[in-house]
Amino acid sequence: MFLERWSLDPGVPFPNSMVSVVLPVSYGAGSEAVLKVQFPHRESDAEARALELWDGRGAVRLLAHDAEHKVLLVERCVPGKPLSEEAFSPAIDVICDLLPRLWLPDPQGVNTVADEAGYWTQSLRELVATQTLDMPLELVERALHLIPLLIDSSDDPVLVHQDLHGENILSSSREPWLVIDPKPLSAEPAFGLAPVISAWEFGHGREQVRQRVEILTQRLRIDLDRAIAWAFVRTVAWAQEGAVASRRHVDTARWLHEML
Repeated sequence: MFLERWSLDPGVPFPNSMVSVVLPVSYGAGSEAVLKVQFPHRESDAEARALELWDGRGAVRLLAHDAEHKVLLVERCVPGKPLSEEAFSPAIDVICDLLPRLWLPDPQGVNTVADEAGYWTQSLRELVATQTLDMPLELVERALHLIPLLIDSSDDPVLVHQDLHGENILSSSREPWLVIDPKPLSAEPAFGLAPVISAWEFGHGREQVRQRVEILTQRLRIDLDRAIAWAFVRTVAWAQEGAVASRRHVDTARWLHEML
């Protein structure tokens, strides 16, 4: 349907797509793009809107979009090497350069961090109530305590990518590095550091997490305590999906909890 509508020639679908069907396509005189058919989910409902707002500045361009069927045609990154394959020092330099460009003020058309935190609160409370929690209760109780405090004291919102890890930043010919697959939120910049802080591909250990916290907050002039608190809350919220929690997320949550 969309291959015909947009005159696309399909390639073999990318093997590592988790919640979407994603495949390379060509069109016109050899131009390359990526066709993405999304699985409906609140975190990615506004992906097209975020790409529209960024308009190719630090992120892939949105070429076409069908909102009803949740289908996107986006710029393809070539050569497309993920930032996770870079050494830590150059990788963190790339992220520190990208983040301020992505943090557009007062974004419209995306969910707020308060909306998302409401879902986290409900989900965590259900895990406790149904006795299906697969992580230390003290971590969840601290996260539930911090969520309203952070929401009520948040700074002016910007557009953030709440899943900004090393696999979602790819090398490109148009710019050295471009962001893909946004899960956008309207949130304060301190929240925007959270996914990078918990990204284990940049080193999974107490000192590596602390190093990311210190570098990001110092270079981007973000309040240290708020960055740690948001990273802790988000890590706890993302730790368990289904019956089993990610041990790496639980580890990271413990280390951040020690820093609070």
